[in-house]
Amino acid sequence: MIKTPPSIKILSLKPQFDCLIRKCKSVKQFKQLHAQIIIQESFLSHESSLPQLCKLASFCAVSPHGNLSYAKTIFDQQPNPTLQLYNALIRGFSASFIPQESMLLFREMLRNNVVPNNMTFPFVIKACTNGKSNETLALFDEMKFAGVRANEATVVTVLSAIGQVGGLDQGLQLHLYINENGFKINPIVSTALIDMYVKCGNIAEALKVFNSMQTKDILAWNTMVIGMGMHGHVNDAQQMFKQMQLEGIVPNDVTFVAMLGAFRHAGMTEEGQKLLSSMKSVYGVEPKIEHYGCVIDLLSRAGRLDEALNLIKNMPFEPNEYIYGALLGGCKIHGNAKVAQSVGKHLLDLDPQHGGRYVVLSNIYAGAKRWDDATATRKLMQDNGVAKMAGVSVIELMEDLHSFVAGDRSKLK
Repeated sequence: MIKTPPSIKILSLKPQFDCLIRKCKSVKQFKQLHAQIIIQESFLSHESSLPQLCKLASFCAVSPHGNLSYAKTIFDQQPNPTLQLYNALIRGFSASFIPQESMLLFREMLRNNVVPNNMTFPFVIKACTNGKSNETLALFDEMKFAGVRANEATVVTVLSAIGQVGGLDQGLQLHLYINENGFKINPIVSTALIDMYVKCGNIAEALKVFNSMQTKDILAWNTMVIGMGMHGHVNDAQQMFKQMQLEGIVPNDVTFVAMLGAFRHAGMTEEGQKLLSSMKSVYGVEPKIEHYGCVIDLLSRAGRLDEALNLIKNMPFEPNEYIYGALLGGCKIHGNAKVAQSVGKHLLDLDPQHGGRYVVLSNIYAGAKRWDDATATRKLMQDNGVAKMAGVSVIELMEDLHSFVAGDRSKLK
């Protein structure tokens, strides 16, 4: 006999169904309610119970007390899942560790002639954001073709995807779409536009959006400072750093990563060291390993490897792959095989499956004419079963994005 949990009193299940679902606080209670649906006399017909089963699965998929696996089990038992049920499962999986399930469900609903709506596309697009920028953009085009109006979250997601692939023309088109469809240009949308333009290399448009903002929060300032630094406008980055403080915006740890990154791009070692040492005493921001990493990278690029090593020894953190990677990069630039040997050992111990580390270390040895060490490093790479990652390039041609992998001759036409 199935016992009803104390928090759920079933007198007549059908009229109280919605209330009962909302009272579920665990998967166990969802399962008990599922069982009650099946055994109640008025629910013996599957057709009559279908709306309740769909509602139960939907709520289980999106509720913080639910379980996606259990919701999917109910879904799989339905001969003709409803749009509402598809949307709930797509939404649930889009925020899970397996967002690709959302895409599989989306393709399945299209095969089953279930027409997606404005509750479908935002979560399918969200599911594509992890390394599938081109698919995100294709889905957005499909969404517009279907006459579904994007919401703010979707626009922000698509702007991020455009920035990742550097599709400036697509970014300009989306900016026009935002303006033509009456979107409220709030700090979230504006910052997403700035970030997109920065990553697409159009710093002038990014600055135009930034200057048009009536309210600028710390995220907008940081994004703009990062952009200035990325594109070599270190003086503008410094000016923005001062201006944000004059306007009452307190720099945070991301601001200092942005400024140190600007100094790194410009090779301004003294300024970088000075800013790092003043973070705690002047600004009250405790330096993190990312801040030390920026300065170590800065010193390494400048050939000041001994100072970089000294900073690593004295920082209050255990060095990670990024720290040693920055130092190895400096060794490559300046042909220092002696330091590279020690640094390379640490790197390969920390991340033995990173093919690029073996290649860089081997090339440093070869540059120093240490042929035996270069060969031994390549052999170690093979023995560990590590493959060199192929290089990938992306170009925009006739408003379409095309990716090319090194050695791939399939797109020669």
